[in-house]
Amino acid sequence: MFIYLSKKIAIPNNTVLKCVSWNKDQGFIACGGEDGMLKVLKLETYTDDAKMKGLAAPSNLSMNQTLEGHSGAVQVVTWNEQYQKLTTSDQNGLIIVWMLYKGSWYEEMINNRNKSVVRSMSWNADGLKICIVYEDGAVIVGSVDGNRIWGKELKGTQLAHVAWSPDSKILLFGMANGEIHIYDNQGNFIMKMTMSSLANVTGALSIAGIHWYTGTEGYLEPDCPCLAVCFTNGHCQVLRHESDDSPVIIETGMWHVASIQWNHCGSVLAIAGSLRNSGAEKDLNVVQFYAPFGEHLRTLKVPGKQMTAVSWEGGGLRIGLAVDSYIYFANIRPDYKWGYCCNTVVYAYTRPDRLEYSVVFWDTKNNEKFVKYVKSLMSITTCGDYCILATKADDTHPQEDTEAEAGSAMEFNELFNQIASKDWSWRTKYVLVLCNSIGTPQDSKYIDVDPLYVTMTKTHVITASKELIYVWQYRVAKKLTALEINQVAKTRKEGRERIYHIDDSPSGTSDGTLNSAKAFTATRDPICCITASDRMLLVGRESGTLQRYSLPNINLLQKYSLTSRPYQLSLNCNSSRLAIIDIMGVLTFLDVETRASSGDAEGGSTAGDPSKFERKDVWDMKWANDNPDLFSMMEKTRMYVFRNLDPEEPIQTSGFICHFEDLEIKSVLLDEIMRDPEVPNKDYLINFEIRSLRDSRALIEKVGIEDASQFIEDNPHPRLWRLLAEAALQKLDLKMAEQAFVRCRDYQGIEFVKRLSNLQSEAMKQAEVAAYFSRFEEAERMYLDMDRRDLAISLRMKLGDWFRVLQLLKTGSGDSDDALLEQAYNAIGDYFADRQKWLNAVQYYLQGRNQERLAECYYMLEDYDGLEKLANSLPENHKLLPDIGQMFVTVGMCEQAVSAFLKCNQPKAAVDACVHLNQWNKAVELAKNHSMKEIGPLLSKYASHLLEKKKTLEAVELYRKAHHFLDAAKLMFTIAEDEAKKRTRPLRVKKLYVLAALLVENFHTQIKSSQQSKTKGKKSEATSALAGLLEEDETSSDSRILDDAWRGAEAYHFFLLAQRQLYDGKVDAAMRTALHLRDYEDIIPAVEIYSLLAICSSANCAFGTCSRAFIKLESLETLTPDQRQLYEDLALEIFTKHSPRDTRQSQQDSLTDGPEGKSPTCIVTGRIISEYQFWMCSVCKHCALEQEVLHRRGPEESFINLNVGGFKQQVERVVLQRFPHTRLARLLCCSSEAAILQLCDDYAAADREYYFDRNPSFFRYVLNFYHTGKIHLMEQLCVFSFSQELEYWGIKELHLDTCCSNRFQEQKECVGDHDWGNEDDPPNQLQDSLDSSMEELSGYDKDLEKFEGTWCSENRKELWLRLENPGYSCSAKIIAVFSLSVVLMSIAAMCVHSMPEFNEKDDNEKEVEDPVLAAFETFCVLWFSIEFILRLAVTPCLRKFLCNALNIIDFASIVPFYATLAFETVDAEESAELENVGRVVQILRLMRIFRILKLARHSVGLRSLGATLRHSYNEVGLLILFLSVGISIFSVLIYFVEKEDEESEIQTIPVGWWWATISMTTVGYGDTYPVTLAGKLVATLCIICGLLVVALPISIIFNKFSKYYQRQKALVESDQLQSEDEKQPHPSMPFLYIGDLYGQKINSLADSSSSKSSVGSEGDATDASSIQDVEFVCPARMPQANKAT
Repeated sequence: MFIYLSKKIAIPNNTVLKCVSWNKDQGFIACGGEDGMLKVLKLETYTDDAKMKGLAAPSNLSMNQTLEGHSGAVQVVTWNEQYQKLTTSDQNGLIIVWMLYKGSWYEEMINNRNKSVVRSMSWNADGLKICIVYEDGAVIVGSVDGNRIWGKELKGTQLAHVAWSPDSKILLFGMANGEIHIYDNQGNFIMKMTMSSLANVTGALSIAGIHWYTGTEGYLEPDCPCLAVCFTNGHCQVLRHESDDSPVIIETGMWHVASIQWNHCGSVLAIAGSLRNSGAEKDLNVVQFYAPFGEHLRTLKVPGKQMTAVSWEGGGLRIGLAVDSYIYFANIRPDYKWGYCCNTVVYAYTRPDRLEYSVVFWDTKNNEKFVKYVKSLMSITTCGDYCILATKADDTHPQEDTEAEAGSAMEFNELFNQIASKDWSWRTKYVLVLCNSIGTPQDSKYIDVDPLYVTMTKTHVITASKELIYVWQYRVAKKLTALEINQVAKTRKEGRERIYHIDDSPSGTSDGTLNSAKAFTATRDPICCITASDRMLLVGRESGTLQRYSLPNINLLQKYSLTSRPYQLSLNCNSSRLAIIDIMGVLTFLDVETRASSGDAEGGSTAGDPSKFERKDVWDMKWANDNPDLFSMMEKTRMYVFRNLDPEEPIQTSGFICHFEDLEIKSVLLDEIMRDPEVPNKDYLINFEIRSLRDSRALIEKVGIEDASQFIEDNPHPRLWRLLAEAALQKLDLKMAEQAFVRCRDYQGIEFVKRLSNLQSEAMKQAEVAAYFSRFEEAERMYLDMDRRDLAISLRMKLGDWFRVLQLLKTGSGDSDDALLEQAYNAIGDYFADRQKWLNAVQYYLQGRNQERLAECYYMLEDYDGLEKLANSLPENHKLLPDIGQMFVTVGMCEQAVSAFLKCNQPKAAVDACVHLNQWNKAVELAKNHSMKEIGPLLSKYASHLLEKKKTLEAVELYRKAHHFLDAAKLMFTIAEDEAKKRTRPLRVKKLYVLAALLVENFHTQIKSSQQSKTKGKKSEATSALAGLLEEDETSSDSRILDDAWRGAEAYHFFLLAQRQLYDGKVDAAMRTALHLRDYEDIIPAVEIYSLLAICSSANCAFGTCSRAFIKLESLETLTPDQRQLYEDLALEIFTKHSPRDTRQSQQDSLTDGPEGKSPTCIVTGRIISEYQFWMCSVCKHCALEQEVLHRRGPEESFINLNVGGFKQQVERVVLQRFPHTRLARLLCCSSEAAILQLCDDYAAADREYYFDRNPSFFRYVLNFYHTGKIHLMEQLCVFSFSQELEYWGIKELHLDTCCSNRFQEQKECVGDHDWGNEDDPPNQLQDSLDSSMEELSGYDKDLEKFEGTWCSENRKELWLRLENPGYSCSAKIIAVFSLSVVLMSIAAMCVHSMPEFNEKDDNEKEVEDPVLAAFETFCVLWFSIEFILRLAVTPCLRKFLCNALNIIDFASIVPFYATLAFETVDAEESAELENVGRVVQILRLMRIFRILKLARHSVGLRSLGATLRHSYNEVGLLILFLSVGISIFSVLIYFVEKEDEESEIQTIPVGWWWATISMTTVGYGDTYPVTLAGKLVATLCIICGLLVVALPISIIFNKFSKYYQRQKALVESDQLQSEDEKQPHPSMPFLYIGDLYGQKINSLADSSSSKSSVGSEGDATDASSIQDVEFVCPARMPQANKAT
């Protein structure tokens, strides 16, 4: 790094500063001094020039605010950046917290303890807490809002400093005596910190500063020191954590230290103080800079008397120093880890979320970046097209960032991992990685030389430690192969690397030592810098000695003596002059070529002859790559360009010079990039032109080519001649252009000029010139204007712009366009494939018919279907097929891989693929089909491998799939025997024996088939069978397995059967079965056999058999004495109670003593089969009684066969048993055929098929119900038929799924409420939940049936029909019309009677009725009475008649007339009790209004209205409830707002009721209304609420009325249709048989039904690796067994 003073600000009144602090985020500078002086300053830069960004931009004070509030000297200032607060304290103990408001600072809080002085204050990392320490030992921790969190008095101590840990869990308190105490964040003491730097120091000490870096910008290394503690005597230690026992010790040499502080990223520690200046009166103020590990970086001398404080800027580029009454500012040029190669800026930075360095390769030309992560990066060095990353070797595994678009980072990681995994014979600590411009590693080298200084040439990398020089000749390869990686350790023997000690004098021969242990010898004059060119290496030493070596053979040529310690060396392009920047920033030169021959042959030391040129404050310089006398340098914030040591005018910039060639300087603003390193901006790369280039361009533009050529002749340079040539080309001055190209030796330019001179067209020349100057759009436009599309296409093809080529090809046509189109499509596909955009690449490869790249894209996309289609489309023996097959193998797709290999005639590769993917059966099949013999040994080898790993079942499966059934059977028998010895469950052992026997049967079948194929019909069947038996004997070494394969299965079958029979209570059968076990003592232990026999016989009271079993048990030699004694005791107990003889003659007795195998045994019951006809299994040849087979279910009989209306289905019994109350479940429980036929329509015992003559479509819903537990509504069936089907199958409605339940209930209600007028019928009438129109007609017909057997039945029935059914006959219609007319006239007469014109009075002035109206009234009542009496007389059911609502209305309309007549005939004067008879008569007359209701008998609408009200009582109740609530609320509201107004009529709440009622019902008579404004608002709200309250229930009632009205009309029409039937008036409801309805469609339904399930398995499909514990008798299906006689 380099540092220099840049600015000074004076404090008014010469006030001495005590402290200074720089806000890291906002840039404010707070400084405090004597007399309460407190200022806040801010330096800001103002520039629009991109070249003058950063430190080069002029800075001025944008804020200079004096904060008043302190009276004493301000001693402590500290910032809270997170909350924009400033905390200050003075010598009187006054603390003030300042806040930023509208650009100025204002006082926010004040605290004055008045007891002691504040010595230090510190905010924690997140700015939420502040710790304040006082000199008397008081500690206060407060929050950002001013509240005290806790306080503590540290008795007997004087505090001086405080610091928070980065995680805010620890507080460090610095004492006045130099001790540091560690406390937790709650004030609890933890421990004292060990001060290793004061081990040998005596005397009084005080702490100058404590600073703990928070890690917000990351760390240089994973375990980097970050806690700095410095004492005033110059001793300093840097710790990794508070309890670090090995801190970094720094001896500054300063006699007094005033302040310390870390920079923003913890990479530099600044220590400010003073040095003893011998020979001077005053001390020297200095700031020393150190790295975290103690390396001294720089020393800055500062003028003034006393320095009191130091503070870093937020970006770490400037530092502020408080000296006397001034603030000095110094600019810092950091030592960034960066480089420039091949238009790529390589730089590294740290991130707080990662331990590694982020190394960015920024391609400035394409503005692309590639990020790598490297741990412990030490340096970056570049040269040409490559860069070297020097890192520590421990755990260095870089990773690729996800943002990188190139696919080469995997090589970077793989290279590191492979090299790091090597077992190196020599210890390595560091690694050098050679990378190209996108970060792809090209070569690497592990070294044990500390690479403090690294330089590189086009062929070599030279690195140096303090005493060693390491030279490595690297090599560049596109990709390192595995062989090359393995040879990394051998490269030392090849002479590509050498190690030299700095004190040695190498002679150029191969004398570089390879033993680094010998080379590690300390030197008194360490190396401090190096540089190299292709010809020489120069090494600078701290004493000023400069040593020059030759390259590539290292030979010490000469030594030079410099006056100061060199810091940076640089050779010009021809290695004739060396630039030296010393430690103080002074630039000097040394001509090395002139002294090369004057040196001693032995490399002796000679005096250097430095040039008189000298420049100060230089921190960077760069030689021109094409001119040895041209260089540029950075001096502070100015860039100078020198030609022959003559400077040009400076340029203001702060960039780092990265490239100087062709009179152009490229500079990169690394300071700006590091502010946001993840997003570099192209504006930060600046190009500068030197003066000669600028002048030449100006002359060409303003004066002309001729005059400019003269100037260039006087100042020649290839770039200037090229500039002149380009200007001549622009004006088509070909002669001048050719001369200029010749002078700059541009042979391509010369050829271009000659080609232009051969062109005749000026337009063509201009187009070519435009293309030459990269104005491709303009050139293309000119070509197209000239109708030369071919040239435009050729231009774009040269540029690689295939997208534009494709566009141009599509705009025209030509003979070669098809080939160019394919080329363009493939090139675009390559473009996308290179960027791993495989999906886009596929589209273009398809159009370009590039099958090779298409296969690669499909593979990368994992589109294996597309890859398979591609393989199928390729012709046979295509060269791409093997590659596609290998792709399929890598992803485990065996079938596709085999297909590809076979298509290209590579069966061996197909078999290898199957073996690799463990598809052994396929491999065997392929080997047989292609007559390959290699598979046999491979199978045996693989099986042996499986057996060694104890994977016996996998070996069995391997042999079985390979059709080596006998080998598989042997292994399976071994497994079964082992399981039996382990006393595994008998059921499992039985299944293992069954599987083994099945494998033997497969072997028999295989032998038989092979013999039949060999004979090919030439021999008889007997001959082939005999040959098969002979072959079995030859191939098998164990005849027991072949002859008695089922014996083990038989033994455990009878063993399980006997126990099951015993548990089922079938003790006799259990004993019979147990007796069979005596023949299997070689398989089942005898103790188990006879124990079971003893139990079974004892339970069967066959104590003779039991006694023989106990005798056998007691004689067994395998029993221990204790076990034998137990058996004896048990036998004694049994046989003392029971005599040892059988009580019943057993059928088995004849078997016990007779020879074996005379009669077959039933495997179902264990009994001897004596019948002539029995069942025999076709596989195992075991027998069973026929009736037992028919009544027992085997594994295949867990299914039943159903035939519903022609729809056949096979259903599992377990599925049906889930719902035991349904018809099909009850069918499973039937024990006789008669019981079965009660539940189904037919039953076929032979096929076990149940027939149902029901709807086959609905049965699909039933099947779905058994599987899901939910039934769904069938749209094709009406709700009546659907309910019938549910009832038939025994399914309840509650099983309806939620999606259909609501719809079913709606349809049910629609049908169920059709007969609302008959709700009062007698209870013996059928009124279930589902009434349909057919049921209502049935009720009507049942009424007709009641006339049968009664008096005058026919006459009464005829009269009843005429009175009840107007549609019955013409006379019935006449009666109905006449009755309706009488009702209407009666109502009209009642209305006319109320008119005054028809009212008459008698002599007593009493109102009397009009005689005419009275006579008509009498006639109407007589008709009503006659009609009622007739209907009452002929009714079939008197109770139903009297309960009918219409009949009640008829009676109510007649009674008032007779009651009135009775009252009028009584003289009112005869009795005092009848004085109110007149009023009663009036009331009775009013009751005549009920006659209106008689219209309901003749009106469908009135009946619907009545039914609606009856069925909508809930809605009507809601309506009344809503209205009541609303009336109550609004009546009270209107009363309270109207009662104060005298004009209002609403003075009581009852009046308010009336008003609210007529308002909410929207009647509004107008007799009562509000008059106030509030009342009108309440009225408005009341009316709106009334509309809503009335509208909501009314809509529901209306919908019901509409539905009911339509149903009543339908009933009337059905009555009319019924009356037209002359033969029979429907005496009963018709029954619709579902079978008749669907009988004609059985065939079509059967065709459309789904295929029934099938159950069964092949005999050879036994998988030994998937045995399940399910007991079975035999794997063959019993219904398919042969019937044997």
